[in-house]
Amino acid sequence: MGLNYLTKNNSNYVHLLSCYEGISFRNLARFIKFDRTGKAFKLDNYLAKPKRYILTTNSKTIKGIMVTISLPEFYQEIEFEDYIIIATKSIEGFKIFSEHLSFTKKAEVVVFNRNHVDLAKDIFPVRKIHQWSAFILNNQKISYPVDTRIMNKNDITFAKSLSKKVPEESSPFRLLKLQLNGLPYRNYIFSSDNNPRVFIGVSQYSSRVYQINYLINSFEDNEFVSSALSIINRFIKTYKCKLICRIRKSELSFYEPIINKSNFEKLSEEYHLHYDFIN
Repeated sequence: MGLNYLTKNNSNYVHLLSCYEGISFRNLARFIKFDRTGKAFKLDNYLAKPKRYILTTNSKTIKGIMVTISLPEFYQEIEFEDYIIIATKSIEGFKIFSEHLSFTKKAEVVVFNRNHVDLAKDIFPVRKIHQWSAFILNNQKISYPVDTRIMNKNDITFAKSLSKKVPEESSPFRLLKLQLNGLPYRNYIFSSDNNPRVFIGVSQYSSRVYQINYLINSFEDNEFVSSALSIINRFIKTYKCKLICRIRKSELSFYEPIINKSNFEKLSEEYHLHYDFIN
C-alpha cells in the first residue's frame, strides 16, 4: 500500500523511496561492514529493519509516509542513532507524525518541505541542517566518441589511488570490491584515444533507481562527462531503472557546470535536521 502510493504520488522523493524499501540502509550497512572487516556482505536483513508508518484519512486516503530506523550497532561511524524520514503535504500531517516520535540521544530527521523545517525548529532542538538536492538524468545525445569499460580485479590498486580524490563515503576502492563480490555496484572507466578521462561509480538506490556514487573528471571536460553519463544512463535503462544523483548544497556550485551541460532535472530538495538530546 505504502510502496504503491510512493511510486505513484511521490516518485520525486527518491530518498524516501530508498529508505522505505530499506535499500539505503542496506547500502550503509555494507559500507560500514566492509570498512570494519574488509569483506563484502549481502546484508538483506537490513531491508526489514525500517519501521513504516502511513497516515490516512477516515476514507483510507493516504496523506503521508514516515520511515524510522535505529542503528546503534554503527554508533562509531555515523552521527545519528535514530533516523526518520517524513513526507506529508500538510502541516497537520507533520504534527501528527512528530507526536509519535521518540529519540535516544541523537537523531536525524529528513523532510522535503521548507515549511516543515521551520515547524520542526519549534518542536525539537535543531543543532544543524544539511540540505541536499536530488536530480534525475534524462535522455541526451552522445556528442563525443567514448570508449567504455567496467573496472575489474586488475584495477584494485588504481581504484585505491582514485579514492584519495573523493570523500571517504564515495570510495571507488570500496565500490569496486563490492562489485567484484557480485553486489549491484558498477565502476566505469571512460577513455578517448586510449587515455582514461572520466571515472564514474553507480549503485542500486531503490528497486527502480540507480545513483551516482562518485564522478571524477580528470580533464575537466564537461562535454566528455556529459557523453559518459549518457552511456551509463543507457545501461541503467536496460534494467528499467532511472539514474539519479544527490548533491549536498555545499557542493552544488562545484557540480553545477556538469549538471547544466548534461540533461539533469531537479527532483526534490531534502532537509536533514540534526538533533542532539545529550545534556
